[in-house]
This record gives sequence, structure tokens and C-alpha cells, in this order.
Amino acid sequence: LSMTVSANEMTMSLFAQRIVQDLAEVNIEIELLPTNGIQWLQMYNNASFKTDLFNMAWNSAPLFDASRPLEYTSCLRYRPFFCESSIIPILEEAQVELDEMKRLELLRQAQRKVHDIAPAIFLFEHVIHAAFGNKLKSVPFRLTVPAYDLIESR
Repeated sequence: LSMTVSANEMTMSLFAQRIVQDLAEVNIEIELLPTNGIQWLQMYNNASFKTDLFNMAWNSAPLFDASRPLEYTSCLRYRPFFCESSIIPILEEAQVELDEMKRLELLRQAQRKVHDIAPAIFLFEHVIHAAFGNKLKSVPFRLTVPAYDLIESR
């Protein structure tokens, strides 16, 4: 197997190296093929990777749910690199669902289907740097945003 990885993205490159090491321990050999960020982006946009694997971010901004990454990795994407047609009706319904809990359940259904098909190795790293003064006791976060209503003063 071979894997295209953007050498410009240090964190992604390190993740890719770790994946190669971990899979080698179970006798799955992967050759890393580093490329620059522009070439990687062209291959991503055109779905023209020449390797078996490639790295990419699971970008859930701006909604901070699974809708955007599920759409980007589905048949709904222009020039999809993965297409499971049974997921499309669920995603299309979620796109127009206004009830938050119903929409959440639809996205969960789509995620379960993707999980069962297993087209990818899903890894997650998320770093948030925050600082606050000694007048505050705690500053909890909801996703990447401070939960202002839960901030405690000393």
C-alpha cells in the first residue's frame, strides 16, 4: 500500500508516520509518499490521488457537527473519492432538518453507516490554547468556544 501525505502539514505528516509504524506492527506495510501542500490540494480537489491512501482533516467547522465532513467524504462531493449511495438520502434529509434532535439522529445514522463500511482510519487531535487571569476559578469550553455561562469567578 502507499499513502500520499502533505509534507507541509507537520502534524499530519507525523500522524501519517505513526500510522505507518502502527500498521507495520500488524504486518501492513505502507510506503509514505510526501508531496507539497499545493500538489496535495490539487489531488484532493480533483480526487486524483495515485496512492491507496491519503491524509485529510475531518473539518467540522462552522457547525461543529458531522454534516460537513460527511458531505465532503460522500457522493455529494464534487468528484467524490468515496461514494456510498445509501448515505445520500440521510445526508440530504439532515441538510434541511430544522429540529436539532432529529438532525442529530440523522447524522448519527450516516456516521454509523460510514463506521460500518470503514473507508478510513479516523484519528482525532484537537488542541486549544486558552489563558485566563487569577480572578477566574474555571473557564469550561463547549467544543472550541468558552462556555461563558459556566465561567466561575473566585
